[in-house]
Amino acid sequence: MIVVIDANVFVSAAIQRGAPFRIIESWLSGTADFEIVMCPELLGEIREVLTTRPRLRKWISLENAELFVDTIETLVDLVPEALLR
Repeated sequence: MIVVIDANVFVSAAIQRGAPFRIIESWLSGTADFEIVMCPELLGEIREVLTTRPRLRKWISLENAELFVDTIETLVDLVPEALLR
């Protein structure tokens, strides 16, 4: 199955250990039965939120935020935004 996941789910997964975390963790570990696709704009939104908002530093360090987004970027299938509509 191919899915598109909202940026808020990725942000929640990065800073909390709830359901969004378990979904993304299973995908990152390769145990999920789905593939994630996203457009570069969505990846940019995730990067912007996780790396530029100082209030998030109490939940995730800048270094870990950058690593999280870089990992997503290497594993996700990036497609043009027009293909996601």
